[in-house]
Amino acid sequence: MTPARPALLLAAVALLAACTTTDPGTATADPAGRPESAAPTVTTGELDEESAPEPAPAPAVEFSERDLEIVEIGEPIDLGQGTATATVTGTAVDPGCTSQWASPPSRGHFVVVDITVEVHQTAGTLNITPFDFGIISADGVGEGDSASIESYSCMDDADQFPIGGMRSGTTYHARITLDTAHASGVVTFDPMFGIRPAGNGWEWEY
Repeated sequence: MTPARPALLLAAVALLAACTTTDPGTATADPAGRPESAAPTVTTGELDEESAPEPAPAPAVEFSERDLEIVEIGEPIDLGQGTATATVTGTAVDPGCTSQWASPPSRGHFVVVDITVEVHQTAGTLNITPFDFGIISADGVGEGDSASIESYSCMDDADQFPIGGMRSGTTYHARITLDTAHASGVVTFDPMFGIRPAGNGWEWEY
């Protein structure tokens, strides 16, 4: 029976070695009994193009049958090549005049356009007058000249653009009065000094 003991010892050692072998990437224990974690997995790669945010589309520009750009009240208007920015802040029908020399409209109604102009740079002075505006009736008929002696005398001088023009680096607030037969329709704004590349003006409903 003695010769069988070495063979039994060899079999026991082989079995012990098989039980203590660990697979790569699994947790093991150090001699002090503390667990050791597997190495973290690191992934590399480019950002998924589908997850990148899309740039916001530019707002569409809409033109009327008169080839004028349609704008909303409060929408800034670029007067061309960085010269000035105009913003129509309101349009009112028969709001009342402020001048002591005012007289009733000759065509039936006063349409008053409240407008702010920020002048950036000009070759001299910038002028905006009632002749730069017009009225289109609700059924699309142009009125022609909407400026009159009565419309000029409706607002006090403090409510109008300066006669000598607007200077660079200055912001102006004014009220343009138009004399019209139409209580509703479209106001057109096509400055005679305009430098827009397409040569278009603007319009909005009132």
